[in-house]
Amino acid sequence: MHPCTHLEAWEYQTVGNSKPFLMFVKQKISLQFIQNWKKRIDNSRRAYLYKNNIFIKNFMYHPYLQAVNISKYRINLSQFHMSSHRLCIETGRWHRPIQTPISERICHVCTTLEDEYHFVLECSLYLNLRKKFIPPYYWKKPSVFKFIDLLSSNNVCLFQKLGCYINYAFKIRCDTL
Repeated sequence: MHPCTHLEAWEYQTVGNSKPFLMFVKQKISLQFIQNWKKRIDNSRRAYLYKNNIFIKNFMYHPYLQAVNISKYRINLSQFHMSSHRLCIETGRWHRPIQTPISERICHVCTTLEDEYHFVLECSLYLNLRKKFIPPYYWKKPSVFKFIDLLSSNNVCLFQKLGCYINYAFKIRCDTL
């Protein structure tokens, strides 16, 4: 017997077998939450990386949360994925009364847009760190495709190294500025 619909439950004031009905209700509530969450993300003017990376913006458990066992690296990765950091691409939004135009949110070293892509794959300030932690495939002739590939990898070792890179690069950035 299939679970009764919410309309039948309302009309007859009974759900029949409660287990399938509760699973149905839970599924509907979850889908509604995810739909509203995606709408809020899509309408947000922040978290560009999060919004535009299909792997990242799916509402799911991400393997790096378990793969990276050092909490500070895992936290750095999470903050990076959610654009909860102090790169100019984000801090430029904080200026009041008028936000800094995106074209002016530049890296203090390279004088190009300081976004997550630049921070991980391009900025000359972190070249030695990049060589130590990120395979050359990603940063030699970098591309958005390679960047997304890096962030969506299921390779535990790669995610641990990326977490280290982000942690140390933010320290270097803080000390430099």
